[in-house]
Amino acid sequence: MNILDRIVRTKRAEVRALRSARAEVARAARSAPPARNFRSALRGSSGDVAIIAEVKRRSPGAGSIREDLDPPDLAAEYAGSGASAISVLTDRTYFGGGLDDLRRVRARVRRPVLRKDFMIDPVQLDESRAAGADAVLLIVRILEDPLLGELLSGARELGMGALVEVHDAAELERALAAGADVVGINNRDLSTFRSSVAVTLELIRRIPPDVVVISESGLATREDLATVGAAGADAVLMGEALLRSPRPGDAVAALTGVPRGSRAATAGPEPRPTTPPPSSSPAANPPATPPSPNRPPPPNRPPPTGPVPLPEVKICGITHPADGRVAAQAGATWVGTVLTPGFSRSVDIPTARAVAEAAGIPLVILLVDPTLDEAVEAARATGASVVQLHGREDPDTVARLRASGPWTVWKAAPVRDAADALTALDRYGAAADGLLFDGWHEKLPGGTGTRFPWRSLAGIRDRFAPGQRFVAAGGLNPGNVAEAVSILRPHVVDASSGVERRVGVKDPARVRGFVRAARGNGGES
Repeated sequence: MNILDRIVRTKRAEVRALRSARAEVARAARSAPPARNFRSALRGSSGDVAIIAEVKRRSPGAGSIREDLDPPDLAAEYAGSGASAISVLTDRTYFGGGLDDLRRVRARVRRPVLRKDFMIDPVQLDESRAAGADAVLLIVRILEDPLLGELLSGARELGMGALVEVHDAAELERALAAGADVVGINNRDLSTFRSSVAVTLELIRRIPPDVVVISESGLATREDLATVGAAGADAVLMGEALLRSPRPGDAVAALTGVPRGSRAATAGPEPRPTTPPPSSSPAANPPATPPSPNRPPPPNRPPPTGPVPLPEVKICGITHPADGRVAAQAGATWVGTVLTPGFSRSVDIPTARAVAEAAGIPLVILLVDPTLDEAVEAARATGASVVQLHGREDPDTVARLRASGPWTVWKAAPVRDAADALTALDRYGAAADGLLFDGWHEKLPGGTGTRFPWRSLAGIRDRFAPGQRFVAAGGLNPGNVAEAVSILRPHVVDASSGVERRVGVKDPARVRGFVRAARGNGGES
């Protein structure tokens, strides 16, 4: 019997004891504070390889590492030195940890906290959430497919992320088939505890770009991070190399700022949709022919052939922080709030900030005919990544707002036909970072829930400059977004009323269905 088998046997005994308190544990899980967004923390806007720094005292392979560590002090040192998330070993028998370590770490730092243990039963998910875990580790090698799917789904229902760990191509295929959106490639064979970074370099080629990839084990130097980062790894999980340093925080700081390379699936399962970080360029799928300012798309041309570039997703018109969290957990790239007063989904600046904090993903604020000062103040006060303008703002105002801070600016345009779209491109193309095409309404500036004529704009994406976003909005819902993506090939799809239970209240099932359908995984009407 190898080490992993012995650990799993021990876990089965622990689970049997835990089941006797299942109801109490479940109640505690559902009353815990909201989970922090683990996935988003690993794919921030810096473009660098994120570091998950580990808290552990010992391991079966390495023996005693740092038995006298103080978990919250160590976690605070990690976080202050640039770690994006904290991993806490909670297995007591083999690693010397415990859930109290996780609780104390979660109370001390604001980074997402991963419970690293050996999950074999859903009751452990409740136990994890009750203790404050923001994410859990799921090891494919010890889980049959039905249980893997059940645990992955259960973690999401509790608001937690899941790091799905694989060791070889067969396990990777199973992880992707189960719907994993964060995959850890363990360079260490848990049967022998030997490590090789070559495992990451081999498997990462098979992983679609929208899946967050973490390289684990056997990483010690900045050169190691540069190697896996150049291959497209989003993050690394490091323990022993940090813990053996006299000053673990300094060790983390010395490893930050390693660039993350781009990644495209070249083998293995069918590519999944891409969800690039907000800082990445939507020009990753450039048109085959360079755009010509004098070449409008032919009216009513058939949709382009070839692979459809799958879009980012914005859930807009959010009025409650809980709905922001729902959008992020469903896999949205952006959350949007309406800041101009007087509309059915208008919110104030504190609410917009609360939505962004609950979601943990970039915020888009919507304004109608603001002055430049008003727009700048709103962007600064909310920490918005994007300012979306829906009024009669002129190109000079758009350009000046764009130059006034770190945010980007999208200009909305109501569209009745291809001529309206081309007019908007001609007028704002040089001033805005993106153009949002919405359904036309005689009186309303947006949010009408009506479609613009998609087929008359097939090919309009080719007219956008490299790096500029084409955002499709207006009447999109889980039942029609896949068609819109197929015809328009937008960089971003935007839904508000189409994913609501009632005005201003999002329906979690429709939000999830919209994200799945937009990215080719089926939807619900």
